[in-house]
Amino acid sequence: MNTEDVAYGMVKRKMKIERRGKFGKVLIFAVLFATLVFVSVSIGCASATTHYVNPGESFQAAVDAANPGDVIIVRDGTYTENVNVNVNHLTIQSENGSASTIVPAAIPDDHVFEITANHVKLSGFTIENAAAGDYTSGIYLADVEHCDISDNICNNNTIGTYLNSTHNSVMDNNSISNCGVGIGLVNSNLNNVTNNEVSNANWGISLWQSNFNSAINNTIFNTTTIEIQYGPLDAIGVGIEIMDSSNNLVDNNTILNTTALQTNAHAYSIFVISYGGGPADNNTIANNEIYHTTGPGEAGVGIGICVMANNNKLFNNNASFNELGIVLQDSSYTRIEGNYVGANQVGMFILFSDNNTFANNTASNNADQGIKIYASNINTVINNTVNSNNGVGISLVESNSNRIIDNIANENSAGIKLEGSSNNLIYNNYFNNTNNAYDDGNNIWNSTKTVGTNIIGGHYLGGNYWSDYAGEELDGDGLGDTPYDIPGGTNKDYLPLVKPALPIFDTSTGTYPSIMGTHEGKIIPSCDINVSRLYTYPCAGTGGHTESIELYENDTLIANGTWSGYKDDWHNITITPSVTLWKGHEYRYIIRTGSYPQIIHEHEYKNATGGTITCTQFTDANGKTYTYWIPAIRLE
Repeated sequence: MNTEDVAYGMVKRKMKIERRGKFGKVLIFAVLFATLVFVSVSIGCASATTHYVNPGESFQAAVDAANPGDVIIVRDGTYTENVNVNVNHLTIQSENGSASTIVPAAIPDDHVFEITANHVKLSGFTIENAAAGDYTSGIYLADVEHCDISDNICNNNTIGTYLNSTHNSVMDNNSISNCGVGIGLVNSNLNNVTNNEVSNANWGISLWQSNFNSAINNTIFNTTTIEIQYGPLDAIGVGIEIMDSSNNLVDNNTILNTTALQTNAHAYSIFVISYGGGPADNNTIANNEIYHTTGPGEAGVGIGICVMANNNKLFNNNASFNELGIVLQDSSYTRIEGNYVGANQVGMFILFSDNNTFANNTASNNADQGIKIYASNINTVINNTVNSNNGVGISLVESNSNRIIDNIANENSAGIKLEGSSNNLIYNNYFNNTNNAYDDGNNIWNSTKTVGTNIIGGHYLGGNYWSDYAGEELDGDGLGDTPYDIPGGTNKDYLPLVKPALPIFDTSTGTYPSIMGTHEGKIIPSCDINVSRLYTYPCAGTGGHTESIELYENDTLIANGTWSGYKDDWHNITITPSVTLWKGHEYRYIIRTGSYPQIIHEHEYKNATGGTITCTQFTDANGKTYTYWIPAIRLE
C-alpha cells in the first residue's frame, strides 16, 4: 500500500457527505464523554398500578391505560405491534427476559417502540423487523430525558436504537445486530451508552451534533459496508463515529473486524470528524482495543482511529492489526499519548496536521512506518518508542519545524528518515537500527550542550545516541569529540551521545617478582560497581590466573568464583551471584592465584580506578608470608 496515494485520496475525498432528514443520509459514529450517573426514576405515589400483558392482549392498550408511575409487565410471548409510549415515569419490562418476550414490528416502516415521554424505562425485550424505512428503529426516543433502555435485543432494524434530542438517558447492556446503525444519537447530550454489543452493522455507534455523552465498555464487531444507499458518498464501515460533536468520552470499548468492501471505500473503527455543522473538539478517546480494520485495497483502507478535528485527546488505545493504526488528518492541537500501534502497515499516520503532540506512544512491527508525518508542521514527537521491526521507525515527508526529542528507535530497518523536510529539531533520541538515519533536507540534529540527564543516562544534553558512532569521547563529558554524519546530505550531529563506560575496579598492571599464592586484604570502592567477573593480569608468556575469589562484607560471604581451567576466556572467572560493591563500603577479599600472576608492591594501599585496595597478607606457594603484595586485578 502506497501511503502517499492514501494521503492524496483522503484529502481529495474530504468526506462528500449528503444529509437528509434529522439523522441525515449518513450516520457517523459515536465517541462519547460524560461522567454522569443516571437513575431511572419512578413516581412513588399510592395510586401506582402494575399492569400485566398476556399473549393475545394489546401491548399498546396497556400503555394507553397506564398513568405516570405505573409498571407494565409483559409475559412471555410474541407481540406483533408498533408501540407508542407517551406516559411519563413509566416502567415497561418483560417478565422473564428478552429471549422470552419478542416484539416484531407490525408496520415495518414504523418504529417498534417510539418513546416521547420522560423517565421511561424499557427493558427485557427482543425488538425486530423495523427495517422498511430509512430511519425506522427498534427503539426511537424523541425530545425526552432521563430514560433507561437496558437489557434488550434489537435485530433486523434499520437503526437499532435512535436517540433524537434525547438527554440524560442510559443505554445499557443491549444487544443490537443486523442493522444500518446500531445506536444513533442526534442532537442528544449527557447520555451514557455502556456495556452494549453491536454486530453486523454499517455503523456501530454514531453521534451527530451530540455533546457530553459517554460510550464505555461497548463491544462492536463486524461493521461492514453494504451497497451505497445514501447518495454520492464513498462507502464506509464505522465502529464508533463522532460527527460535529464535542466533549464526548469513548472509553474501554472493543472494536473488531471493521471492513470496507467496495472500491475506494474506507473503514474506520473510531472516527472523529468536524464536517461543518459544528466543532468536534474536546473529545477523549481512551483505553479502547481496536483490531482488524481493513479496506478493499487500491484507494480504500482500514483505519483503527481517525481524527479529522481539532483539540481532541487519544490516550492509551491499542490499535493493532489494522492497515493504518491511528490517523490524524487536517487537525490541530490534538494530543495523542500512551497508545500502542502494532502490526499495522503504518502505526501512526499524521497528514496535513499542525501543532499537535505525540507522546509516550509505542509502535512495533509495523510493515511500513512506525510513525509517519506527512505535510505536517510544528508538531512535537516526544518520548515515543518505535521498535521491533518497523520498516522505518519515524518518517517525515515534506514536513517542517517539528520537534523530535526523547524517542527510542530500536531494532528497525531504519531508525529515522526525513525526505523533503527542513528546520526540524531532532535531539536526545536513541537510535539502534540496521540503518539509523537518512536526511536529504536542512535539519538540526543537536541542541546546545546543557547540563541534564540525557536519554542514555549521561550528564549533558546535546545530540542523539547512535549505535554506529565510531568517534572517540576523551574528555569525559559523554559527548563525542567528532560529529556524526547523517546519511543523505550534509547534516551532522555535532554532539553525539556516547554511553559512559560502566564503573569498574581496576588496579592496572603489576610488577615483578611474581609468584602464585593467596592474597587477603580489603577493597573500598569510590563509586557503586556492579561486579560479575574478575580478570587477573598475567606475567608475559605465562598462564597467570586466579584460582578462586571470595568477597565478604561484615564477615558475611556475599559472592565467590572458581576458575574453570585453560579454556575460552581463561583470564576471567565468573563471580556469583553478581553483586554491587557500594561506594565507601569496606569489602574483604581472599584471592588464590595460580601460575604467574602479576603483583603490585605498594605500602599501605593502592589507588586503583574505582577505589582503593590493600593487602594485609600474602602467602606464597612455599608458605612464606608477605605484606603489601597486592594482586593485579580488574573487577567488573
